[in-house]
Amino acid sequence: MRRCRQTMVPLLLALATLCYPAASSADARVGKTLIVTSSEEGVYAEIIAGVRLADPGRFNVIALDANGELAPLVEPPADILTIGTRAAEAVYRLAPGVPVLSALITESGFNYLATMYFESVDGALAQGVSAIYLDQPLARLYQLGALLLPEARDVGVLTGDVDNAVRDFAPDADKGVALSYVTVASDSRPINELSPIIQRSDFVIALPGKRATTVSAAKWILKISSQTRTPVIAYSKKYARSGALAAVYSAPTDVVEDILSVVSRRDAGPEQTARVYIPRAFSVELNRTVAGILRVPVKEAAEYRELLMRMEGKE
Repeated sequence: MRRCRQTMVPLLLALATLCYPAASSADARVGKTLIVTSSEEGVYAEIIAGVRLADPGRFNVIALDANGELAPLVEPPADILTIGTRAAEAVYRLAPGVPVLSALITESGFNYLATMYFESVDGALAQGVSAIYLDQPLARLYQLGALLLPEARDVGVLTGDVDNAVRDFAPDADKGVALSYVTVASDSRPINELSPIIQRSDFVIALPGKRATTVSAAKWILKISSQTRTPVIAYSKKYARSGALAAVYSAPTDVVEDILSVVSRRDAGPEQTARVYIPRAFSVELNRTVAGILRVPVKEAAEYRELLMRMEGKE
């Protein structure tokens, strides 16, 4: 049944794209949710198709122009859903005066834009701007690492923001687990900061940060971990395929699920204040080649996802 569902999802999304093409800005009507997207291709198209498939008559879609700009809205929609960081910025710049929900945006990206356009995250929330973070919580990445490496006791956390990383999370102290944190700076050669913690850890967790720092750090993390034979638990499918042992990440279908969950909750009883949402849906990716090299026995990725869901009290 699971295989059937996995096969049908992309087919349904493709059909939704054909049946419900994106509307132009002139087509946007009052009372509908307006989706503003950074692009109409790739994962953006997949997310939009999935959202529209759930309620075809509810959404209008417009994309940013070639310059990343959004034309002023002639008539304000009931609310706005932004897909992607550039779309979020374009909408924040316009200050549309209606509730905004931003998806496919990292915590660091939202923090940056909220500070730029609303002075702070609290300022953005006060203006009715909510966000569903793309970042998976540290606790979830840690739990996957603990399932794969149950004997691990020293765990390194490589992050661009320690305060955000440690929020609402405590390791298994009763099992003698200790977490060490290292802030990954914008230095293009962060070997001096990364090497010691990777070398002494049973596994390390790589968390995202600012894009420029994240891309540079990933290369060094994978290089050093390969030399020290230290497993890496990362935050993206690409990271796992590039040399991390495993990853917990938000696939397009997960983003769709989280969007629809928030929309459904709002429909059932409108929330009085805007808020930020930690992603509830997630996917797991394993690198079996790396697992073989490190001699880590692994099951199917779906089994780990189900175990993590059960640990979080989800069915």
